[in-house]
Amino acid sequence: MLIDKIKNLFFGKNNDSDWNTISNQQIVEKIEKVFTEILKRDSVYDRMIFDTDFLILVPPATYERVSLQAPALAKPIISKFYEVIRKQTTKYKDYTPLANYWNLQFAQKEFGVNVPKNEQIIIISKVTAERDWSETLKSEGAAEKISINGKHSKYTNWDINDEILQKIDILERGKVRVRFNKNLMFEDEKPRPEKATAGNIVAPTPVAASKSSTVNTPQEGLAQIKFREHDKNMNYIMRENLISIGKASGNEKSSLKKLVIHNNESGFEENHLQIRFDPATRIFYIAVFAHTRVNEQSLKISPITSPVWHTLTQNASILCGFYAIKFQALK
Repeated sequence: MLIDKIKNLFFGKNNDSDWNTISNQQIVEKIEKVFTEILKRDSVYDRMIFDTDFLILVPPATYERVSLQAPALAKPIISKFYEVIRKQTTKYKDYTPLANYWNLQFAQKEFGVNVPKNEQIIIISKVTAERDWSETLKSEGAAEKISINGKHSKYTNWDINDEILQKIDILERGKVRVRFNKNLMFEDEKPRPEKATAGNIVAPTPVAASKSSTVNTPQEGLAQIKFREHDKNMNYIMRENLISIGKASGNEKSSLKKLVIHNNESGFEENHLQIRFDPATRIFYIAVFAHTRVNEQSLKISPITSPVWHTLTQNASILCGFYAIKFQALK
């Protein structure tokens, strides 16, 4: 029929009954199960060991769908990995992976008609990425009739939302990678700069320019943070009960809720720490998401999604990696 010909022209030939044979939920659950089993099998003493490179084999009809959806599937899959890791950190303290990236690649494999649906997803994984998965497949007897590349191997011909692709590298159709985040969270939720309005842009002021101003008086803020930026001593006044502090990304500007600093010191991260003020007790707290020392004491790193709060003294020296800032309470 003409309609079928048009349909096949746009979407390729497929059997409608097979198009939804395997759901994305089934794929995520299967890869999470495999990841968890490998982590528990390979981890030893306080060292967590897990795979970061995954080849996901599915039937051809399913591949046509999920290979295009790979960038969108990266977040739920990798978020599940981080969830598993977080649950195991009480037992295994060192969770640094061998690889720098998570690698996910979908490929198609023909299955017999009698193979149950739950067995039509095959996961092949390694602790770190190889140069070419085809080398691995040569030694995998079960992985026959596999096509690594679809008929459209690149995404350049497709309309893809750039926001979905933040923090995701597209290597080819169905193959993506994401840098491992030591804060154990999928990092597309990086706080976006607030829109510039007169009410929310808070520019840190050079110390020399603020000496004659009342900006540092207690009634004007909760605390002040001193730091160096562009070879100048700068002040930032904390006016909200919760603020984030980190390295500036691009042209990002500081706001009432976030202090961003343009500095390239090693170890200083985009989402490095948060400071919180409790009005009831009038106590300040700090949570850190990267290596930080406060008054020469190293603090426990926590994920941004579950911050661990430490009491912050009225005057504190904070070393973010190798970048130093000074905190002074005004309340």
